[in-house]
Amino acid sequence: MKSFMFLSFFFFLLFSFFGFDYSPSGLPISAILGLTLGILSGYSIYKGSHYLPLKTFFMLTIILLFFIGSGLFSNSIYQLQFVLNDKEIILWELNCCDPKNNVGWDIAKGLFGWDNKATLATVISYLVYWFIVIVGIFIINFYYNDKNDSEENENENNQEQQHHNVEMTNSNEIIAQD
Repeated sequence: MKSFMFLSFFFFLLFSFFGFDYSPSGLPISAILGLTLGILSGYSIYKGSHYLPLKTFFMLTIILLFFIGSGLFSNSIYQLQFVLNDKEIILWELNCCDPKNNVGWDIAKGLFGWDNKATLATVISYLVYWFIVIVGIFIINFYYNDKNDSEENENENNQEQQHHNVEMTNSNEIIAQD
């Protein structure tokens, strides 16, 4: 129930903030749309949890959070560059994907930090972010697999020891019967 309330609030805020960029008459529409999408997504997560394993669900949400984090990080570097009045070295500027002219790209900017103008600092920060994430995943995966391998070896050794103890007990019983 708490996740349902959180998702409803998230979508309400999402569409409410997009409403501030446009005329105030669109605010109730975006609020109702956000609340409706929050309810529908909460209900679909609740119903989908019966069919989708939790591990898969959490992997998908982690990937989504990584993409949101990458956009936030590169956008924060862009804002820092703007505040410091640093010279922008523009690598490319796309006319097709401008968030000011297209609502879809505006949503992508809000969620993932999309911008049609890439500077050298934002591209480097984006690549550094993903490098750190990938290295972190490999380190965690290596540590987790190494820990599991050592636990499996320990379990195998314990099973062999128990089997050996059972054989020794059986042979002692046979000797005692003779």
